[in-house]
Amino acid sequence: MSFSIAEIDFRDNVSFSFNLILDPARQLPMGMDYVETVLPVDMTTRGAQRPDRADTGVMYTQLLVYEFGFSTESPNVIGMESGVIQNCQITASSYLDTNRPEEARLNTGSGWKPLVRGAPFCTDEYLQINIGTSAYITGLQLQSTTNSYQDIVASFKLQFSDDGVIWYDVMTHTGISQMVFEVSVSGAGSVSDVYDVDLNETERFNAQYVRVISGPCLLGLRLELKGLKYTGPTVDCSTISETVTPVTEQSYVVDSAKGNIFVCGLESVGGDVYCSFSDDNGASWLEIDDNLSNIIALVSNTSIVIGKANDNVTLLVSEDDGFTWNALTDECFNELQAMAGYTEFKTFPYEDTRGQSFNDMYATYGMDGPGSMSLTGTISGIAVTDGGTWIETAWWGTDDWNLL
Repeated sequence: MSFSIAEIDFRDNVSFSFNLILDPARQLPMGMDYVETVLPVDMTTRGAQRPDRADTGVMYTQLLVYEFGFSTESPNVIGMESGVIQNCQITASSYLDTNRPEEARLNTGSGWKPLVRGAPFCTDEYLQINIGTSAYITGLQLQSTTNSYQDIVASFKLQFSDDGVIWYDVMTHTGISQMVFEVSVSGAGSVSDVYDVDLNETERFNAQYVRVISGPCLLGLRLELKGLKYTGPTVDCSTISETVTPVTEQSYVVDSAKGNIFVCGLESVGGDVYCSFSDDNGASWLEIDDNLSNIIALVSNTSIVIGKANDNVTLLVSEDDGFTWNALTDECFNELQAMAGYTEFKTFPYEDTRGQSFNDMYATYGMDGPGSMSLTGTISGIAVTDGGTWIETAWWGTDDWNLL
């Protein structure tokens, strides 16, 4: 560091002060009471008196040595339980109405639980915390939901981000695979039990956003983050429109004359929507243009299919069963809606239908194809029957839907 002052006369009283940030990368262990520090300062001045003075232009050099000590911070709770983290700062990939994201506060909430969804969603559901400013995360405290002491995500992964857009995995010490954290739940526990998960030096991170990714399906949690939070402004909740990541419902439509089936659904949690096509009652599937966000209708006994682009606004139309697409005007869309055989898509929401039979689901979510062919959405995918036994022919979340 160097600086200069153009001129100082005998009437000036000059002083300098500096703010030093020591160990900004936090390489020193936390909780140290006294870190002995020596700071040498080399100060050089030059005399600039009147030309007739002998000391004009003479350089003066002085080495100053300052000795002092400081303490490193100890990790503290970030603010889930206390409410420092506001409701708008807690989001999720999905949630049950009875177990919203803001219920994930240690000791005070009832616990967050994701929607009941089949693979590949249930092992990738996440709870996300926007700390509001950067923090150095050193660990977590976990608790079950208030439903049961066994209702806890005892196996999970962690992700972190500075902007909520680009995410990084917490890796194992080898850096090859994502770290899986586990807690051991007592066989005779209580919903008030708290499980501490301390991150080692290679697992700790600086970030503003943290995701806890569920390992087991259908389980929930309450938590607190531990670490060192940097000073920053309070989050303005009025600028945050939603507290939960929107979930695209699965949908399908069937041509009752030709038997063609069109299906759309998320590939994964936070992933893209894929649409697929089958012309053999679901025995095989082909992926449709990935610029689609949904197929909303078809005209039966033709090759006309109507969809929406990735912006979820622009209407598209295909006249060759979904292989090529063109923009569709509102006027033309109205004409297609008036055609005989115009058939809108069916949605299959992310709900717990495990206790329902295929016939029950068909009554709510079913569509009919040619002859005795009937279809329904299920928690896993699409089931088809020709009047006899129901057969699941495809699963949500795969891009080609062919049976494995």
